[in-house]
Amino acid sequence: MKPPVLRLYGRQKTRALKPAQQELMDQLLPNISVSTSELSKKSGPILEIGFGSGEHLVHLATQSPETFFVGCEPFINGVAALLIEIDDKDLTNISIHHGDARHIFDELPDGLFSAVYLLYPDPWPKKRHFKRRFIQQESLALIHRLLVPKGKFYIASDHETYQTWIEEHLTMDVVSATFDWSNKTTKETPWDNWTRTRYEEKAYREGRTPRYYVLNKK
Repeated sequence: MKPPVLRLYGRQKTRALKPAQQELMDQLLPNISVSTSELSKKSGPILEIGFGSGEHLVHLATQSPETFFVGCEPFINGVAALLIEIDDKDLTNISIHHGDARHIFDELPDGLFSAVYLLYPDPWPKKRHFKRRFIQQESLALIHRLLVPKGKFYIASDHETYQTWIEEHLTMDVVSATFDWSNKTTKETPWDNWTRTRYEEKAYREGRTPRYYVLNKK
């Protein structure tokens, strides 16, 4: 039996859903929830781990209607916010996993995703919680397995300690042997086609400087 998976996120809900949101949770979400068997048949889908309120995922899906996107998010209010956008914009190229992304990883084949995004993950600032951070050798190996050859892993963080943590992991021999950190000298510049999320706007207002990491699967 596998040991229980550590929880990598905080609260799952902050406020009661509005009637329209609850209706979409009940009626729309079941129809667009991730089916790992169907997802495995897609060509080069893109994954976002922890999509927050979904602004970035909606931006990508709107810009590339021919591409299929998967968003994973345990936060109920975030899922409800994304469902509103999907419904309003009539998006048909997004599937949602309401929960921890790692819960579906084992069911997915190697080389499935053309890109993976991890934007502003919970920094777990207390040292005793560092083991709960998403960026670990094990999770980087998982992402590497799920990416197509030369696939990209995009990471963004505004938390200084977590930025240091990320960079320490990216320079480990075991990680640098499998990923090429392509924007090491321009990490404070967003990648192309970047759109600011409300979380990033808050970071700038509060004086935090985000860093952006682009990894290419070797």
